Amino acid sequence: MRLYTCDAIRRIEDLLVDKYGFDFFQLMDYAGNAVAEKVLARFPGIKSVAVLCGGGNNGGDGLVAARYLFLKDIAVKVIAASRFERSSLQTMKNKTILEKMGGTLLTSEEIGDTELLRLLDESDVIIDALLGIGATSSPRGEYLRLIRAVNQSQTPVVSIDLPSGLDGSTGEIMGEAVKADITVTFWGPKVGLYVMPGKEHAGEVLIANEEFVSDRLFPDLGEIIKKDLHLVSVPEIKHLLPPVTLSYHKGKRGSVLIFAGSKKYKGAAALVALGALRAGAGRVILVVPEGCLVPGVTPETIVFEVPSRDGTLAADSYIRAMDEFGDIVSSIVIGPGVGRTNGVRDLVSYIWEQSQVPTCMDADALYFLPEIGEGALQRRHDVIITPHEGEAARLMRSKASCVSAKRLEFAKSIAEKWGTVLLKGAGTIVDDGNRTSVIKDAHPCLSVPGSGDVLSGMIGAFLARGLGCYEAGLCAACLHARAGVSLGAIRGNDGILAGEIANRIPIEIKSVSELEREPLL
Repeated sequence: MRLYTCDAIRRIEDLLVDKYGFDFFQLMDYAGNAVAEKVLARFPGIKSVAVLCGGGNNGGDGLVAARYLFLKDIAVKVIAASRFERSSLQTMKNKTILEKMGGTLLTSEEIGDTELLRLLDESDVIIDALLGIGATSSPRGEYLRLIRAVNQSQTPVVSIDLPSGLDGSTGEIMGEAVKADITVTFWGPKVGLYVMPGKEHAGEVLIANEEFVSDRLFPDLGEIIKKDLHLVSVPEIKHLLPPVTLSYHKGKRGSVLIFAGSKKYKGAAALVALGALRAGAGRVILVVPEGCLVPGVTPETIVFEVPSRDGTLAADSYIRAMDEFGDIVSSIVIGPGVGRTNGVRDLVSYIWEQSQVPTCMDADALYFLPEIGEGALQRRHDVIITPHEGEAARLMRSKASCVSAKRLEFAKSIAEKWGTVLLKGAGTIVDDGNRTSVIKDAHPCLSVPGSGDVLSGMIGAFLARGLGCYEAGLCAACLHARAGVSLGAIRGNDGILAGEIANRIPIEIKSVSELEREPLL
């Protein structure tokens, strides 16, 4: 599914007016009416609504929503953050219509903090129409005061188009932003509603009036929006998953060579192997330090021990493993639980520089890349790296808080410098430097030890089965996230084990195979 930036949405609205003869008053009416319908559908039986309006077109949408709710005999109070002195003609017209109909319009600066919170708490629903796609700076004055009051209230919040204070093109928070329960957005899904931290502020996203934005009306839609930016869920990956037929055997499924685990961190190795097996790898070869008994490793895993002096993998582990299995190895995974010794550093460097096998680098392997990569390591098209925000920050000599605030920007920078990246977290981002996808599904139950190890094993399996790094990352991330959603629906947010996530993967793969294909455009 395409994702839209705010600039793309503005161009679409301009074309609807210039090419097809709509006017902005009509577009505002469509938007506000859609919001009213969504509110009535989601909150049947409500008696009162507080609509917080800014002076821009987002506020105009709110005035229209207020009018349609008013016509349904709902007690509507409009609380305005401005006096509309600089508002557009269509916003002013909708204000006048509501006033003539007898609607209640209040100005926030005339309401004290205690009274404001009382008005919000006594309403059945709050509609946030303060700031939309036109906002480019942090909320100030009455806007900021109203945002804080909304977030303090316990009343359900419906944001119009975007939660106020959110950058719709990036997901970044401009100072402070409304935390909505539902966001009703127009024309198509906007980037910032699906990329953290915006994803968390948006709540459930409902798309209205998307029928206007079709290839029939806009045959050159690809020129209007960024074709390389997509929202991906399980239907879109169906065509990527390798088909399995009766003639299949384990050799056709590919072989994953895994460098994982150490004397100190043994369990990671078993979880990577399990992730690879559950994602359909034909052979899984686990390379571990000699004497490192891996707990929980399945009997289907080939365990290959290599000499070690300090309980971690040595620099020559790759050569030893390839001498033994090189003729069947289809992909490599390195990093989970390997530790941070000089031997591991040299092993990571050697694999990056010498191996020609598609590789997934995760966890401790990523620790060494900035150290050995400055001017030494060339970007590789056949490597995918899978950092969380802290690891991403180290890769780019930054801070985790900076990555958290600007996930799209950092993912692109990492991809351009190192190769395909899968930036973990809710709204996982996969970027190969040219294409960017955001994973739609997410669930907090995935935030457990070993979850990332399972994911890296899954990526290794899809690489072994012939997918490119970008495609392998998409498939693994989608299925991993979907497993979390499924487990979370049954068991809740807490207590899910990484092994249970892995064991859910075959069920999710089967469910994808039974879906109708929705191609990634």
